[in-house]
Amino acid sequence: MKLRPLFTVIALAELKKIPAESVDLIFADPPYNIGKNFDGLIEAWKEDLFIDWLFEVIAECHRVLKKQGSMYIMNSTENMPFIDLPVPQAFLPSKVASSGHMTVLEYRRKNTTAPCTNPS
Repeated sequence: MKLRPLFTVIALAELKKIPAESVDLIFADPPYNIGKNFDGLIEAWKEDLFIDWLFEVIAECHRVLKKQGSMYIMNSTENMPFIDLPVPQAFLPSKVASSGHMTVLEYRRKNTTAPCTNPS
């Protein structure tokens, strides 16, 4: 089995360097833009700039993804409406129609400070 390279792309400019239709799987974890503090760097963009940037990222993902490829996007529930808009626009009908489906997976986690009662 021939192993293919794994890319960790942290900037839109780097994503633009990847050849078209050359990626089998995209796992994207873009900023959530929820004002979280990361060691002094506060993640807070103007909403319209954030949405424009997110649309551009999704469009680039569409460009580099192979026709039978898969893409997973991590984000907050607050941003899901913004992701739900560009994904169908970018992927229908070309990518999704060829594979037959598009699925949204949702994971909900309750933030809790309760101690673990089963440490095993």
